[in-house]
Amino acid sequence: MREPTPSHRLASIDLARGLVMVVMVLDHMRDFVHREGLTGDPSDPNTTTPALYFTRWITHFCAPTFVFLAGLSVRMQLLRGSDPAALGKATLRRGVMFVLLEVVVLRPLMWFQFDYSFLAHLQVIWAIGWGMVGLGLLLQWNATRLAIAPLALAIVAGHNLLPHTPFSFATFGSGESVRTLLVGRGGIEFGTNGPVAAAQYAIVPWLGVLLLGFAAGWLFDQTAERRRRLLLWFGALGCVAFVLLRSLHGYGDPNEWNVDPQSSWRTVFEFLRVEKYPPSLQYCLMTLGPLLLLLAAAERVRGDGRLAWIVRLGRAPLFFYVLQWAAAHLVSRLFQWIDGQPIGWDAPNPVTLQQLPPGCGFSLPVVYLAWAVGLVVLVPLTLWWERRRRRPASR
Repeated sequence: MREPTPSHRLASIDLARGLVMVVMVLDHMRDFVHREGLTGDPSDPNTTTPALYFTRWITHFCAPTFVFLAGLSVRMQLLRGSDPAALGKATLRRGVMFVLLEVVVLRPLMWFQFDYSFLAHLQVIWAIGWGMVGLGLLLQWNATRLAIAPLALAIVAGHNLLPHTPFSFATFGSGESVRTLLVGRGGIEFGTNGPVAAAQYAIVPWLGVLLLGFAAGWLFDQTAERRRRLLLWFGALGCVAFVLLRSLHGYGDPNEWNVDPQSSWRTVFEFLRVEKYPPSLQYCLMTLGPLLLLLAAAERVRGDGRLAWIVRLGRAPLFFYVLQWAAAHLVSRLFQWIDGQPIGWDAPNPVTLQQLPPGCGFSLPVVYLAWAVGLVVLVPLTLWWERRRRRPASR
């Protein structure tokens, strides 16, 4: 028997979002502060260290959580009684706004450059925006959960087959650019001598993750105890499926791995090195499985307890996300000035990302110090914004 759907926000969802927001700042501080943040690969087993590797690896949970919970949040609005057609229009408009935000606003905040010959990096806000556009259209077409759930599973589990099919994007004209935007990663040029963009987050795979979050909303139409059990089961199933597929060198990721008899660390690095750009099936299992376990564990979290500040952070994700790019870059500039380094090495050509000048950048412990400094600034500002947004509704 179902219990009435809560009319308020669930603390478990906001807690999960708030936690990954805190972790996300670490990743972007590493980008701008670490000596190899913009030019190195922290997940390369040949050059990384355990500390650097896991500093990067833990942040892999951020984007899937944001995208999955974006879809889940739309479904929660339906459970609270929103009209599907009206919600579809609102979701579509919000998606378009997210796409414009990525292209127009985040570009200068990220690089402190206003030259729009380089358009944008097209990252997670871009992916969420197009996902909302797709979901909004489906809602306006009266697509039901029974239709969206199989579509989400087909995309998440099946898009790794595309490189092995005879399908060609050439029929769309600029085939390579279309392929990159939809299912790949790389640079895109808009017209001859036009602006270029770096497509980081492919539209189709991340659409699948967002639709999967929407489809998972049926769990939150169950009683709290049944929901917790189902989240535990599905989360554990995702983790086990990842380990099995990876151990058996099975389907779902282009990166092979091998046992290194001379280094157990290297073996672990290779085993966990799954493809994020675009997100492979194994990557989704590795990240979404633990997310469901976290949601299950957070079922009994109260919004006014010890973790209230993280829950409140999770209620203002867009404000935090936009602000943290500027904060990461400003903290980097502050540390450059304190250390006497050339100011501005953290804004190279964002397309080529050429090698940094000698002596620039900081060690990993300094990255963690920068992370702490950034949070000291970002958390109070976001809590103030969240409180300010709530104030009219409480009158």
